[in-house]
Amino acid sequence: MPRVRSSYKKSSRTCRVFLLSCCLLTFVVLSTKRSLSELRRNHLAAVEALSRDARWKTLHDPKGGGGGGAYYPPSKLCRSGTNDTRTLGAATPGNFGFVFGGLGGYARLEAFKCVLAIESLVRVAGYDGDVYFITENIASSCVPSQEELRARLGYDRVHVVYVDEGSPFEKSSDAERTNGTRSRRRPLRKYLKDMSIKMDIFDYLPKRIEIAAWYDCDVVFGVHGCARNNLMCAIPEFSHATPMYTSLGSAGWHVGSFMVHRVFSAKLLREWKEEFFTGRHISDYPAIEALYERQERTGNLLKLWDIGHFTRPRTGNTYSHDWSVLTSDPSAGEMYSAWRDVIFDKKTPNSCIMHLTTGRCSELNSGTVATDALIRSLGLFTPGNVRYCSGTPRKVILQQGLAPSWKSCVPPPADFVFPLKAQAVHSRPRGCDVHLERIEARQQAPETVRKQRREQSYGRTPEREKVSSA
Repeated sequence: MPRVRSSYKKSSRTCRVFLLSCCLLTFVVLSTKRSLSELRRNHLAAVEALSRDARWKTLHDPKGGGGGGAYYPPSKLCRSGTNDTRTLGAATPGNFGFVFGGLGGYARLEAFKCVLAIESLVRVAGYDGDVYFITENIASSCVPSQEELRARLGYDRVHVVYVDEGSPFEKSSDAERTNGTRSRRRPLRKYLKDMSIKMDIFDYLPKRIEIAAWYDCDVVFGVHGCARNNLMCAIPEFSHATPMYTSLGSAGWHVGSFMVHRVFSAKLLREWKEEFFTGRHISDYPAIEALYERQERTGNLLKLWDIGHFTRPRTGNTYSHDWSVLTSDPSAGEMYSAWRDVIFDKKTPNSCIMHLTTGRCSELNSGTVATDALIRSLGLFTPGNVRYCSGTPRKVILQQGLAPSWKSCVPPPADFVFPLKAQAVHSRPRGCDVHLERIEARQQAPETVRKQRREQSYGRTPEREKVSSA
């Protein structure tokens, strides 16, 4: 009998502990849910208040001060019609196309950024040409179909192109060989393989597209009509000596945005892929830089190629109040400056092309509220009012290759609890961060040593120019 009572007491105690634990867990879940809802409401209220602020509208309304000509006037080339026969508001050439890539995380949790980039290009910038969105054809994709995207934009020149499984990475045997011999390659992680669609860009475009402007999805177009009034009047001229254009050329290796030509860029794109697939590089940035430096060391000076730059190195990738920069004034050496990939700053007016980098989301820079207010000011909306900026949980999913396992298109709720923090000054930098710091350092320099050496080899030194002009 005593044993029965003892057993009953133990089971009763266990039952009470279990019920208490359940109650405690329920309380924690409900409290967390309530806190998340409150954080979300506070964030959306702050975004709404900032987007209605008069000073904010002056800087960031695409049809107001930021896009009405006061801060970002039409290009001189458009206004004067000096570029071939094009005039202000001219249509896009039929051989030109914008290209965006959405693979890996950008086919899932970040897919909405690609859609917003395309939507701002068409609805805000007024682009009237072809747009190509290269993505994955997977069951867990968050990318809308071509029909859905066209219906959303009310625009039928948007094309969704799917990458075949296994292709384009094994599409060519050129990447397997170097100088006629089979090379040893390190296996690439999937997110690195995804980058190679840049190098295969023309494999996904129709033959009539000869010039392609590639943009990563973390951009928006922020000035009303700037595609017609600025971009299309300043399409660069290509050659075998200048097969690619970027914001800063070889003074700063940034290939998150670039422009290439089907014929003149073919050799560069092929060799870039070969170098990238050696597996020695942490990204596509250092791969093309290594290719450039190798041809400088071993190549014929008369056959060297260079990366063309949209703007002077001193101009950089921030907003400029210099009228010659904003109007793409050829006499000031700023013929293609409208194509600059400008870093978004909440304190400066909108530019045509604005890069919403991860660093911009830090509260030390523009912050999450200002970034979402910009999206709202452009007349754009994220699905379910999710924040544009990735919080720490979302970044962990994306950077650690967990996106394929995250089947939902909705980010984790804790994204609001753990905002993205700026890296500590004394923390140990990652390889990517070191590389980006080097890029920024080059952007600050008036000219790089390599640039000076190359100009001397071509006979285009300042001293030589003075003599010839005299």
